[in-house]
Amino acid sequence: MDNKNKTMKNKTRKKKSHKSTKISIKTMTDESNSDSTIQVDDKRNRIKANRVAGQIINLSKTVIKNIKKLMESLQSKSSKLSDNYTKFMIKSHSSLSDKIYKRLKYDKQSIASIKKNLGDYIRFTFIITENKYKAEVTRIIKELYIQGGMCSPLKPDKKVIMWDLGDYYQGINTVYKCNKFKNIPIEIQFHTKSSIKTKEFKLHPLYEKYRKRCKTEEKKKKKSCKKLSKKMLEYEKSITIPKDIDQSDNKIIIENIVNFIK
Repeated sequence: MDNKNKTMKNKTRKKKSHKSTKISIKTMTDESNSDSTIQVDDKRNRIKANRVAGQIINLSKTVIKNIKKLMESLQSKSSKLSDNYTKFMIKSHSSLSDKIYKRLKYDKQSIASIKKNLGDYIRFTFIITENKYKAEVTRIIKELYIQGGMCSPLKPDKKVIMWDLGDYYQGINTVYKCNKFKNIPIEIQFHTKSSIKTKEFKLHPLYEKYRKRCKTEEKKKKKSCKKLSKKMLEYEKSITIPKDIDQSDNKIIIENIVNFIK
């Protein structure tokens, strides 16, 4: 091979190498820009979540005194508010902010949608004697409608409330908006001694692990997630469903109560 051909080949190699370097630098730059954008968006979501959480908590404080007074008045010999309920009646800023942030990041929800559907930042839990469970649940809901003024259910939005097997929770969880309390959502949980004990000491710790590790449908198929799911279901099945609830579908029909009040 003559010197002329050798020189031409070397030039071609240098061009290819230079082109490859350019592509590599461009790819690295694109990836860096992409990471930077993700970080900026993530920071914005955190700032938004913190701001909205603060707004919600400040609004809650304007009505919590009256809501607390009503909830305390609804207690009876068979229904008592849970221990230390005053400590947990308003969700902490960090917990609420984290929940809003996750809905912004993973569910891509708007702030307006989050505010509309978020219903557990004011919470009260009643522990009810098993043999009085149905009567006490219906009594408390009826009194809430009477004393809260034009209440409407946010969760569930049906005319029945039930113990659903398979959702890693046993008990009744409802959310109401009442005119008297500026239509701020009030979550009311109805438990028995058995269901609250299992929830707090067995189900909830496992559910927190499941929530963090098994966010997507793909992750839920993993062996570790299936194992957590199976264990929670076992605990859930161990909770006795109160006898006066319809055993065929575990529900309490409250439509007649609501219609009577209206």
